Amino acid sequence: MLPPTNKTCFIINPRSEARHPDIQSMIKRTFSAEGDACQIVRTSHRGDGTNLARQAVDSGFERVVAVGGDGLVNEVGTALVAQSSALGVVPCGSGNGFARALGISLDPETAIGSLLNATVRKLDVGQIGEDYFFSTAGLGMDAEVSNLYADHPRGRLGLLTFVRLSMRAMARFTPNPTQVSINGAPTTLIHPLIFSLANTCQYGYGAEIAPDARPDDGLLDLCIIDMDQHGLNAWQKIKMLLRSWRLFNGSVSRIHGASLYRFESMEIETSSPGLYHVDGEPRKAPSRLIIKVLPASLSVLLPAA
Repeated sequence: MLPPTNKTCFIINPRSEARHPDIQSMIKRTFSAEGDACQIVRTSHRGDGTNLARQAVDSGFERVVAVGGDGLVNEVGTALVAQSSALGVVPCGSGNGFARALGISLDPETAIGSLLNATVRKLDVGQIGEDYFFSTAGLGMDAEVSNLYADHPRGRLGLLTFVRLSMRAMARFTPNPTQVSINGAPTTLIHPLIFSLANTCQYGYGAEIAPDARPDDGLLDLCIIDMDQHGLNAWQKIKMLLRSWRLFNGSVSRIHGASLYRFESMEIETSSPGLYHVDGEPRKAPSRLIIKVLPASLSVLLPAA
């Protein structure tokens, strides 16, 4: 159990220290200068962020800060849903979609300093099956990309890697017939290339999959790019990739086959089990899933400005 003497607990993904070797000294220097003591712990394996964050909550920490990428934000945030402790973020990952969407500085030292005078804001949480997500989740090709990304050597991640793995996933992906019921409406059969659920507007790297998504409106956004049952031929896949630039200027709705929806709850059933992802972390999916929003269920520390 962590000692209950400090108000702020920083949970660091060791990979963040590879990018920023002085991250711990940044934290200690910033907080000691203000006379605000803090506790620093490091994760030891995938999923450990949730365990450490739960210990921090049980020990009475008021602020629990994820120092890493969207995967660590998901792990730490999962332990803070419906708790009084607030989530802070020092983005040190590759895509950093959560931080980008909420205006948190991508400079670690600036992000650490902003925590001293941060405001607490209640944000919505998405739930798919038993998992929470705070930025995006998805089935379809985005889940395949997340699976490839998770298995890729950690030192070689970045936007170019994301693009290259997206091309690989596109080449081998076949849409899974999916029955969808949104907000209790009659089911519709689709063959989704993209099936992205969004609490915030973007995946990361500035790629906006749901430009109008807001994390405090009590709704989730859905972007579907629907194919027919025969999928895409090689030329159609090339054209789809060429249109992906629309993710970076907020015009995803103009991609052929794209539809955007807003919802509180959804039920989906696929013809066979597959994959989904939560904030870029892949999971095995059953053939039937319930997706819903949990309004104002997470306290988040945001820059005062």
